Amino acid sequence: MNVDGRLGWMIMELPSPIMFCLAFWARMEGLDSSGPPKQALFLVVLYVVHYLNRAVISPLRTASRSPSHIIIPIVSILFNVLNGSLIGTYIAALYNASRTSPTPSSYPGPAFLGGILLFVAGFASNVWHDEVLLKLRNNSHNGPGSSEERYKIPYGGLYRFISFPNYLSEWLEWIGYAVAATSLASSVRQSLVEPYGLGKAGWYTPPWMFVAAEIAAMLPRAVRGHQWYRGRFGEAYPSRRKAVFPFLL
Repeated sequence: MNVDGRLGWMIMELPSPIMFCLAFWARMEGLDSSGPPKQALFLVVLYVVHYLNRAVISPLRTASRSPSHIIIPIVSILFNVLNGSLIGTYIAALYNASRTSPTPSSYPGPAFLGGILLFVAGFASNVWHDEVLLKLRNNSHNGPGSSEERYKIPYGGLYRFISFPNYLSEWLEWIGYAVAATSLASSVRQSLVEPYGLGKAGWYTPPWMFVAAEIAAMLPRAVRGHQWYRGRFGEAYPSRRKAVFPFLL
């Protein structure tokens, strides 16, 4: 019941950007060349860029991935279909509200810019730390599939402090995304009340729900993975490293 690691990864991740784009396209009320909607369109670009790297570029550059039980891609597909659809619909609502807002702004606010900068920093950190792992695998001189090839101690960057900086980086990405989306929603709040009913949604929006779901799913994996590293490498593993939060956990 196992499936190829790379193929399974691509199949289970691609539904998220596909459903996001389909949901956004189905709900948007036509393209507009005016200033305000461009902020929402920028959120569309960021989402697609993240998943282009995650679902296509990264697995194609990886020499191999461990096989996974078929239930993992199935469950992940269900989650990604739902998550991509919800966030795509929400960003479409922001786009439409930007066009009809009685007090539109052509310039993004500081919270929006801060969220975008946090997303970009998290994305760059995620890619960089994944590259460290990729080089460890691809530069190995051991036989394909051997445990020595797949498991080595990574160094550099945030690996100095934690075992899973790629997890932390991804959380920072989506926190930044949620902050930017919340900022945009606040600027067009009056237009979101009707017909979307989102004016008082607060933190209960799809981007923030995605952040919560990611941390809930990945934090236990990070803790278990950190314990596994310590058990496998023993005293050779840096004693000061935490699992995913520097100096804390």
